[in-house]
Amino acid sequence: MRWIARIAGGLAAMAMGAAAAKADPASTYASEQVTLRLVAGEAAPDGTVRGALLVDLAPGWHTYWLDPGASGIPPRIDFTATDNLANTDLKFPAPLRFGEGIARANGYENAVAIGYALTPRPGTALDTVTASLAIGVCQDICIPVQAELAADTGSASTDTVEATFAALPARDGPLGRISSAILPAGGDMLTVAVETTLDAQGADLFVRGPDGWYFDEPETPVRNGDSLEFRVPVVGRPRGATDGPATVDMVVTGASGDFAADAVPVTADTPG
Repeated sequence: MRWIARIAGGLAAMAMGAAAAKADPASTYASEQVTLRLVAGEAAPDGTVRGALLVDLAPGWHTYWLDPGASGIPPRIDFTATDNLANTDLKFPAPLRFGEGIARANGYENAVAIGYALTPRPGTALDTVTASLAIGVCQDICIPVQAELAADTGSASTDTVEATFAALPARDGPLGRISSAILPAGGDMLTVAVETTLDAQGADLFVRGPDGWYFDEPETPVRNGDSLEFRVPVVGRPRGATDGPATVDMVVTGASGDFAADAVPVTADTPG
């Protein structure tokens, strides 16, 4: 419940006290704590536009991943005001953990680039990308920030967009893959098997569930042949839920790199 209370409190603070950009959107928002810049690349032959939200934090400040942990504020990046938009695909870099005790959180320090790919409706084009943002930036205190940003398609350099996507966790690659995720009915521990060469001492696993599901920091993984086994505590579930979620998203991090998997099926029994 403390996860739900903190997240709800963070959203309420955004609604009541956020620092908002001007109503006429520009590509950049700046404060003493953070600079946000929206960039958009050239449209691909099928009309898809890739770009990035560049977040530059002042020294000592941090912001949060999609599942921010017990004390963070989840970011909201909404592109629905973009004319002719059919679909949005957001791509977040691998997060890190910081803080201690109840201040432990998942997120980013210094600077981070969040990638996006926007698909237009058939027969249309995306001339301008418009985003509504709400994020939390924290040092000793947290400040909710809201901004309305816009960028013309093709205004960003190809290098900036390519560097953003190159820095994202690989979906498939030589570092490994997630082979199973098991949560017995009514259980409080998600067991994840990851086939990887990453060292157990430096490896970490971030789990994001559907709405209402929250997962804590895992125990140190155990090597089992070609796999690392992570045990991840379940700290929040939807009211009345007895079975686990159908799928979860995961990011595996280590000293030699990161990789991710979306919509990993969760089973109640060990695969046969």
